[in-house]
Order: sequence, then C-alpha cells, then structure tokens
Amino acid sequence: MRESALARLALFLLCIVAPPAAANAQSLPVTSGLRLWLRADAGVYEDTGALDPAEEGDGVAHWTDQLIAGENTIDNFAKAASANRQPTYHLNMINGLPAVQFINSSTNTQDDFMNADGGALLGSGTSPRTVFVVARHDGGSEGSPCLIELNGQAGSNTNGAQYRVTPEAAVRVAGGYRIFDNGLSGSVFRLLSVQTPGAPNNTTTNTLGWIDGLPLGASSTSSRTINTGTAGYRLAGGTSSNPGGSLSGHIAEILVYEDALNHADRSAVEEYLLTKYRLRTQVIADPARPVKAFLLAGQSNMAGQGAVGDVAGLRPGLAGPQADVAIWQNLNTASATNTGWETLAPGQGAGTSKIGPELALGRALADAYPDNQIALIKFSVGGTNLDEEWDPKDTATTATMYNGFVESVGNALGMLTADGLTTEIEGMFWMQGERDARFADMAARYEANLEDLVAAVRAETGDPDLPVIVGRVADDLDPGTYTELGVVRGAQGAVAAADPWVALVDTDPFGMNSDDLHFSAAGQLALGDAFADAYLTIPEPATLALLAAGGLGLLRRRRART
Repeated sequence: MRESALARLALFLLCIVAPPAAANAQSLPVTSGLRLWLRADAGVYEDTGALDPAEEGDGVAHWTDQLIAGENTIDNFAKAASANRQPTYHLNMINGLPAVQFINSSTNTQDDFMNADGGALLGSGTSPRTVFVVARHDGGSEGSPCLIELNGQAGSNTNGAQYRVTPEAAVRVAGGYRIFDNGLSGSVFRLLSVQTPGAPNNTTTNTLGWIDGLPLGASSTSSRTINTGTAGYRLAGGTSSNPGGSLSGHIAEILVYEDALNHADRSAVEEYLLTKYRLRTQVIADPARPVKAFLLAGQSNMAGQGAVGDVAGLRPGLAGPQADVAIWQNLNTASATNTGWETLAPGQGAGTSKIGPELALGRALADAYPDNQIALIKFSVGGTNLDEEWDPKDTATTATMYNGFVESVGNALGMLTADGLTTEIEGMFWMQGERDARFADMAARYEANLEDLVAAVRAETGDPDLPVIVGRVADDLDPGTYTELGVVRGAQGAVAAADPWVALVDTDPFGMNSDDLHFSAAGQLALGDAFADAYLTIPEPATLALLAAGGLGLLRRRRART
C-alpha cells in the first residue's frame, strides 16, 4: 500500500523539518574517550622542534596532537619520516581554513606520509573506536592508501592488525575489510566517520560508516576480527612494510575516540565538523542567494553517455566548472544517495568520462536566473523501467529507483536547509522509456504509470503545479529490440497533452553515439538546451487562469526570453 503523501514528504525533506542545531566551530562537543586530535588550523610546524608555524607552501615536519592533557598525557604528534616525505601546508583550502596536502610521488622514496611520535594511542587493540576525518581525495592510481592507520608503526601483518581508514571509503585490516558504497570525491572535502565496536563484536562486519553524517551501506565485506595493538598511527601512508602507495589528497582534521560513540555524541561531533568547514554547501559561493533546485531522473540517456572529450570542441564555455551551478548526482548507481554537492562540470554523466544533459541545462537555467544559485539533483540508472523500478505505487517492494530518488532528493535538500539556505524545488526533468519500450505489457501501462509518477512527485514536493519536462524517446531505436517504441512515445505525448504543466521535448533530431541508442555529447548538450527551453516557456499557473478568462495579452512565462 502506498504511504500517505505527508509521510513520503517527511522522507523527501529528510533533515529539513528539524535540522540539527548549529555547532560552535571552535568548541569540540565531545571530549570523553578522545585519544587523538589533529587540526590543520592548529599546531602545524615546518620544523621538527615545533618552533616555526607552517606558512603557505611550507613542508610540514611536525603536526601537534591537540589532546596532550587530561585522559591523554602523551603528545602523539605526527612527524614526517624524512625531509623528502614532508607533506605541504596550504591556507584557505576549505571555508577559509587550512589543510595539509599529501602527494603520491611516482617513486616510493618520495611519497608523503607522517608517523606518530608518541606512546600507546589505544588502551587495547580490541577497544571500540570512532574515527572522524575531514579530507579531500585528489585521485591518482595509488589503490587504497590510508587517511589514517591505527597500529601504523607496529609493522605487524597479523590478521586484524593495521586499521586503515581509506578514502574509497573503507576500513581495511590485515586479512579483512569493510568497503562502503560511497567514498571521497576528488573535487570537494568530505567528512568520513567510521566506527567499530569493542570485543567481542570487534569485526569488520560490525564496522559502520557515515559520509557527511549520512549512513553508508557496505558494498563489500571480508570478515575479520580486529586487533590492532595499541601503539602508533600513520597518516596518508601505504602498508607498514611498504610506505609507498601514499595518499594523494588533503587532510584538514582527524579525531580518534577510544569509544563507540552513541548516536547523539557522534552526531554532535559530525555537526561540529560539518559546520566548522561548511562541508554541506562548500560549493555554493554565496549562501545568501536563494536556491532554485531542479530534479533530473530517468535511465541511461539521463545518466549520460556523451564523451567528455568532445565538449571543448562543441561548447568551449561548458568545458570547465560552472561555479553558479551545483549538482548532487548518483554516479549511475542506485545505492548512491549521499554523494554530496559538487560544482557542475564535465564528468558527471554515467561515469567520470561521460556527460549528460546537466551541463547545458544548468548553464541555461543559471543564465535565466542570474540572481539565484541553481542546484541540480540528478538520480538515474541505465536500463531501469518505469513499470516497476520507478513505480511510486509500490514503494514497499519493487520501486527501488523511486525510493532511491526520494532518499537522494531528501538528503540533498537537507544539506542545503541545514546550512540555512533558502531553497525551492522548481521543476523536474524526465528522460526514460527505452526499457519499457521493449515489453508490450510495460508499454501498455506507460501512460498511466507516467501520470502516477508526475502526481507522486508533485504530492511529495507539495507543489500541485510542479512543471515536469519529459524527453520523448528517440524514434530511430532498433525496431527489433524496442518493439513497443510507438506505444511509449504516444503515451509520453498523451501525458503532456493532457497536463498544462507537463512539456514534451522532441529528441529525434539529437545526435547519437554509434550504438544508435545513447545520445552523443552533441545530443546531450542539445537535450539540456531543449529541457531548459521547455521549462522556461511553461506558463505560470496564474497565467493559465488569465488565459481561461480571455486575458491573452497578459501571457506571462517563467522568464521572458531574450
């Protein structure tokens, strides 16, 4: 049975109705059980004697543990292994605050990493632990380097040792691992939190993860009991036997607790870090500008199979980042509902080498609304159908895509609202239908299913007149495979004809890749342009009332075309 609109709306606006209270960025809310606190904004020195504070571009020789009193009487400061392995200090990396950059060199003898220079960090190798890391992963081919490794100097490859928190995101120990379903991006800083309970539940299977305070699912687990010993840690290194393979990335802050923090305490620490670094909305340069949010959904031609390499030749202005457009997108993966806000740029299609309609669409909307921040929330997976996977009537069983879409939109909007940004959902763009065109029963139900989807999204956004722009599936697909293409195209046209706030985009002229199924880069840019034009020419609800009353001279569009 379908849940009530109010219940679904509560999920849709997750974190919006009751956002967490703002944390004082200068006051850590939980200190009990704290065993290590490294901050790039305090105690970073260019010399081993900790006399000369690091400045922009300096090598870092000494990083002071901020917890050297109370429960922890040992200064577990981090030191560079040698001068040629020193990381680099950079100012103004995130929300005006610094970070320490670690570079993965082409030769193992020059990879940057740091080791602890203190005594026991944990009371027991089987102790519970909660680790928080604010970092950015800059990419590279280094495999699975650590952000921090507990037991990093012990040199033991004993099963369960070497507790490595990695940017993929994962916790890896000797002989086991827990890999989560969403890691650190190369373009933004994020907060990765991981937690393992103490004995007898100290296993990789019981290890939990969160990204920016949102829970992570596990994509892969190799079960192993964790026993790291008590001594040492390493920052940004490879294995204890081979320090090479270091991290390419920036670290702003690390906290290690010898405790499995309860929900309230963990959330409080996360809120402190999210607020201090403005991690939720870091890509939005001016938080005072009202946000216009737009939803993008569908299957592979919404995800996007256009080649990034073709963009510069087609539209040079779209070949780089667009600072006035943010995007939250699911990487063509149904489970990726917590990917975080990024600046719109090429490489946010079905993969990092692909584009979808978002590039041209975002640019057109930003140009149309220069006083607003544009935010695109994109959730799409290739090969998915409307009949079951996107069906809002059956959210309890088969509607995996619709449920993921709702969760993703709720997470995205929650991040904006938690940081106090004024946000409105302005419209939805839908590009889907190829899958349903392969099956007669699905195609026969497509018109009713699309009407249900439109009604459900409007109910859940609280906007009964929410504009929905439908990209009609192209007419030149293989008729031997897409046998019901005409039925689906007709259904899309019928829904648009019957609803004044649904517009249809004709995709027939748009360029295709050699598979004659997916739009090329030129086709994707044309789709984005057409989506924007269709949205901007849908009249406001008040305009239709005037038209019905004969007020033709007062026709008002969402934005006058120039």
